[in-house]
Amino acid sequence: MVDKNFFALAGVVIKNDQVDSVDHEVKALKATLWSNLRIHTAESIVLHQMLANQILHGSTQR
Repeated sequence: MVDKNFFALAGVVIKNDQVDSVDHEVKALKATLWSNLRIHTAESIVLHQMLANQILHGSTQR
């Protein structure tokens, strides 16, 4: 059951010297989650926590 009484908006603060590393890791995660897609397509998907949870729990297609 989805509770629609809340809306969450978040940001992440990353030190400038770590941006490239974090970017690389996020792209690697996307490539893993959407392994059936071309790498450029997978990397361009906006990653949302809810979608990642659905994929990891098998409740949606990759």
